[in-house]
Amino acid sequence: MSSKEHHRPVIIDLHFNFDKNANKTKADLRMIWKYQNENIEINNPDIQDDKVELGVFGPQLDSESFIGANIVFGKNDKPKPIMINVFPRTLPDSFFNSSIFPSQSFHPYFGTSIKYSVMETMEDKEDKCIDYILYTLPNSFFVDVFQLKDKFSYEKIKVWGETDLETPFGATSLKWGSLILITRQSSENLDNFEFNLPLHMRYQPAIFGNTQNHVFARAPWPFVIRVCEIIENKIQEIKYILPKREFLQGTSWPKEVVKVPVGQLGHLKFVEWWTIIVTLMSCAWVIWITLKKISQWQYECNNDKID
Repeated sequence: MSSKEHHRPVIIDLHFNFDKNANKTKADLRMIWKYQNENIEINNPDIQDDKVELGVFGPQLDSESFIGANIVFGKNDKPKPIMINVFPRTLPDSFFNSSIFPSQSFHPYFGTSIKYSVMETMEDKEDKCIDYILYTLPNSFFVDVFQLKDKFSYEKIKVWGETDLETPFGATSLKWGSLILITRQSSENLDNFEFNLPLHMRYQPAIFGNTQNHVFARAPWPFVIRVCEIIENKIQEIKYILPKREFLQGTSWPKEVVKVPVGQLGHLKFVEWWTIIVTLMSCAWVIWITLKKISQWQYECNNDKID
């Protein structure tokens, strides 16, 4: 593993050894910084009332969990290591993937698949856990609130921001975008979960001189959070589930790209003329059908009079 990937020291493990004959304590600290281990040697103080305390605390290789320990010792005391326990901010070995499909459509889906680790699933059997999926959509995307209520009646869904279905992209009245929060009660026997959020794309304005037939719209991956009520300790744990993609080595959160069809101003005259022609032909067809029906009605009436 290259040290260039880490801009701060990363602790692997920490051990304390006490030498009774030399009356010395050695602390072996293995860490990644400059391809070397750090050896710390402390002589016990001669004055009985004094004591020495050594502590180390820092991140581990995953950059999301921490390890730490401290030791206190005096002249006649043996070293007493005390481990520092810190709850990690993320669920280990649990991850999620997201994608927008199809990649070119006015009505795609934002799919999110969560995979839980086996240990996490076993630990949560006695706890009450709730999963939250938070989507942040730019104003090129929108959701139909009524569609969500009808399709996902078993899920708790909240929508904030822009909910207008007709406003085109680029309108001055259009808001920044929308937030969609999905709340799901975790199941004891389920180690994975999939959710497909139906999206809709806003009509993009045509650009003069543009020769492309589509534009790109980007949306970030959602945030996935698990909140568990630990029955034994009567506390709540809030942990993130990280994306499967190795985004930590990059500088930004993963994003999905959608191709949105867009018109070309160079085709405007062509579209206008064919619109006029189709409209006139449609009107002529309606008039012809109407006159035909009237003619048939008059013919039937004349036959009834003759009879």
